[in-house]
Amino acid sequence: MVEETKNKSTVSAETGSSASGISRLNVLRQAPTPEALNLIPENLAIKYKVVPLSVENNTLRVAMANPNDIMAIEALSAKTKKKIEVVPAGEQDVREAIDFNYKAFSSISKYLSTVGVD
Repeated sequence: MVEETKNKSTVSAETGSSASGISRLNVLRQAPTPEALNLIPENLAIKYKVVPLSVENNTLRVAMANPNDIMAIEALSAKTKKKIEVVPAGEQDVREAIDFNYKAFSSISKYLSTVGVD
């Protein structure tokens, strides 16, 4: 149930490119879908250094600071009941994206619940 979309080369956090020349995902520029954010609670996102990005069919696409962490990928797959497609991302980018997206999503959800929209 594990899929990887990029190779396992080392990623340079400064340049955003890998040794093979493949650019890493800038998780701060790709807004996660609400459906994806709902699948992985913030505490698991922090624990596994992962940002859920999107859901397509039965596959959850995630940006992950350590795309080789098979135990984390399997845990996410078990929790979400989805195949996991991993995109490598810088650890700092992942932390910032978790902070930004989960706080923003929480604020929007609270606001919508106060105005009676589900």
